[in-house]
Amino acid sequence: MVYAVPFGPNGERFMRTLKQSAKLYGVRLMFGGSSRVETRMVHFDAESVDAFCRCLVEQCADQTVYVGVAEHGWQRFTPSAVKRMVARAHPFDLLVTETLIASDPPHVRCSHIEVALWDGPSQPDGVEYRDPNRSLAVVGRLRSKTFDKLSLAGHDFDGEFPTSEQPTFPIDVVYTWVDDSDEAWQEQRKEYEEPGSRDSPRGDGGDERFRNRNELKYSLRSLELFAPWVRRIHLVTADQCPSWLNLDHPKINLVSHRDIFADQAWLPTFNSSAIETQLHHIEGLSTKFLYFNDDVFLGRSCDPSDFFYSNGILKFFPSNHRAYEGDIDCSSQAYIQADRNAIQLFRQMMPAVGRSMVSHAPLPAVANCWPNLRTGGRTSSLCAHPPGSGLR
Repeated sequence: MVYAVPFGPNGERFMRTLKQSAKLYGVRLMFGGSSRVETRMVHFDAESVDAFCRCLVEQCADQTVYVGVAEHGWQRFTPSAVKRMVARAHPFDLLVTETLIASDPPHVRCSHIEVALWDGPSQPDGVEYRDPNRSLAVVGRLRSKTFDKLSLAGHDFDGEFPTSEQPTFPIDVVYTWVDDSDEAWQEQRKEYEEPGSRDSPRGDGGDERFRNRNELKYSLRSLELFAPWVRRIHLVTADQCPSWLNLDHPKINLVSHRDIFADQAWLPTFNSSAIETQLHHIEGLSTKFLYFNDDVFLGRSCDPSDFFYSNGILKFFPSNHRAYEGDIDCSSQAYIQADRNAIQLFRQMMPAVGRSMVSHAPLPAVANCWPNLRTGGRTSSLCAHPPGSGLR
């Protein structure tokens, strides 16, 4: 299992030695300009592929390097593998091994380097141009004289202004979590639940809605491995705390429901929809944040631009399911009823409303844009609890 993680010390050492050895092989390199914060980039003339490969052969003597296309898998670096990709016009990447995890199969964590080959020259309007073989965030077509000047100087595009695609604002993560084995919590739940709610055919109040399998531990590990750019992690609970959690870690902030519900009369609550409407009250929460459930795991290196545009607009991850309000009533599951209520609210303000339901994935959010859904001491219909749900 070969995959990319945030750029590490082996990757940095590889880049330093690459700059030195490329000169010995007559390869003029440019650097930087990736749209992803955890990735490095090298650029060179497509005619220098053979010399670049000879340079890499030397570096692979003491560092394991993989070559490939992210969507098609990775293989150990060989000059012939690179030439096959170039012949097929595939932009290729390099992975430099950082750590090897002994498992079955072994896991190889690597630093990610994007490679841009510049073709040409071409003369579409009487001027010589060079074109990269992949879409770049900072630069596109260059006049040949500009390309020669930059490559001769070993230009680094990362020293210029940030790319327009890359968010520069802080991003936090918020989790909601419950420990169903907590005896005090169990007693509270029994006190407030309606008789028979656990056996509801909708499953709104069933035990599976609260079951703790320690998934949070592995979700946090995936966050640390694949999204170290996250500023802080806020864990929202009913005055509970995982026994294994390091509360002294500077990124961790434990938050009680009491800290975010302005009207304490609504506590205790066992309704995740109600809790979610109050997340923007977390003290110190970044304006832009990601909402995670504890059973959501990152599986590859992530970037702020995967979730937000640079101007702060959220990216939306729709599923294939649709919430058709004409088919939703009080016998539907609570989250489906919430979708219907949201559609009805949006219709009051918007001429057209989509019905796409979101995927079970990290949800980008903007704290200062979340509406105050409490009216006269009560939650609005967006988070109202359906009759018979047994959830406060």
